[in-house]
Parts: sequence; structure tokens; C-alpha cells
Amino acid sequence: MNSNNLLIDLIQARNLWSSVYLPYRVEGIFDGTAGKAGSSVNNVVIVDYDYFFTYLSENLNPDASADFRSRLSTIPLRDYSQFVMVNLPPPRADVYNNADFAVVRQRAISHFSIV
Repeated sequence: MNSNNLLIDLIQARNLWSSVYLPYRVEGIFDGTAGKAGSSVNNVVIVDYDYFFTYLSENLNPDASADFRSRLSTIPLRDYSQFVMVNLPPPRADVYNNADFAVVRQRAISHFSIV
């Protein structure tokens, strides 16, 4: 199995869930999507990709095999991303408050090049 199909292969190989409930601690609640999702989206949950599958594998059906849990926790979730959204650090307005587009572009590129 290659990593691009590993998740699908694992799910099809084992019918271990119809729903998975994960115990999360709410870190914050905000009004609106704050630019994190489209205006038509009503419910948004932001989860760190680096830890999601590890956390998921720890909270699966107790009958899931150790091999399945181990393989699930090593899936590179970033391989499944359709896009990456990055924000400038606060205060963002400072970066954009310049009439010279070249300066704004260079400030953004400088920040995002480290991402």
C-alpha cells in the first residue's frame, strides 16, 4: 500500500467504525470563521494535523488491532491536504498598511518562505 491510499485501504480492510467520537478539550470559541473557512460554513473545528491520526488511533474501537492502530498513527495526513492556509502573525494590518504593493508582497513572501 502506498501512503496516498493507506487511509482508504485501512478503512476498507476493517469495518471498525461508523462514527468515531474523540474527546477534545476546547481551547477557544470565536464568533464567525475569522477567515478560517468560507462565510457559508456554520461549524468549524481546527485540529493540528501533526497529532490528529495519533490521537484518533488512541481513541478507536477497542477491538481495533494494534497493527491497525500503529499503521493509522503513521499516516502522513498532510498528503491528503487540498490546500494550505497560512496567516501572517498579528498585527497583520501592519504588513498590509503600505501603498507600495511590492513592499507588501515582499513582507508576505519573507514570512511565508519559512513555512
